[in-house]
Parts: sequence; C-alpha cells; structure tokens
Amino acid sequence: MTGGAVHPPRTMTGRMDCPAATPSTVQDLLGREPVGLDPRATAHRQELLDRLP
Repeated sequence: MTGGAVHPPRTMTGRMDCPAATPSTVQDLLGREPVGLDPRATAHRQELLDRLP
C-alpha cells in the first residue's frame, strides 16, 4: 500500500489509542534532583553484592 499518512513515533501507554505523557526532567517526574550511580551504589552496596552469584 502506498500513499498512506505518515505518523511520527509516539510513546504509548500500552493502549494503542492513547499516547503517554512524558515529563521533561527527572525533577518534574520525581519532584527531586536525580541521584547519580555512585551515591545509589553506595547506599545499596550490600543489596547489590547479595545479587552476585
């Protein structure tokens, strides 16, 4: 089929008729500054080590 409408890609909520809303920043989504990898790894060190084989 040719000549159809071209639709831009959208993030979907799982229902094909509803586009998802995407916040612009971590602060908009969580209401706080983002946490980097080092502080997160330090805070969850033992939990991360327990998951190793």
